[in-house]
Amino acid sequence: MLQLKGAIGIVSDKTKVWNREVVIPITSSTATHIFVVVRDPTPDEPALVLEATMSGVVVHPLTKYLNHKELGFSFHLYLPSVPRAEIHKAVDGLWYLAGKKYGIIQYIGLGIVLLIRKLTGKRFKNPLGMNIICSELGTLYAKRLKAPAADKLDRDTVTPGDVEQQLIKPYRNYWIPTPAE
Repeated sequence: MLQLKGAIGIVSDKTKVWNREVVIPITSSTATHIFVVVRDPTPDEPALVLEATMSGVVVHPLTKYLNHKELGFSFHLYLPSVPRAEIHKAVDGLWYLAGKKYGIIQYIGLGIVLLIRKLTGKRFKNPLGMNIICSELGTLYAKRLKAPAADKLDRDTVTPGDVEQQLIKPYRNYWIPTPAE
């Protein structure tokens, strides 16, 4: 059976849904969503993912993404190349986030922070960063793993594209592309 627990899923969404319409213009990111696989598939049950959605931080089966490819979703899974015990410890440390509210208002703060940083060059904290968005979930997981460059990602401005471009792609020897099917 395929071991997927601990993989980060990076989603590119070509459909006309709110997150694509909001995330891409604000962040210039091609990736629109991130999730973390928190349970391996079994012969009887699918793999489960933890993700921040409009409903909050929730658990869904990975089949949610497999079953919607025809709608324009594409995603890639990247599994860290560390011992399974470290992966399990880092993933198990994310469960406290389940049920936490989604940070839709954080997108407004993210836009403000990015604009201020662009205009002034100064670091500025997101005043609306009380809840969690998907890219923060991915960043928190990477920090729990002590992944290369994870500490360089700023909670106040991190986007799904940042996680992909700054954390995963430069460290291909750390993040192994993993088939989902």
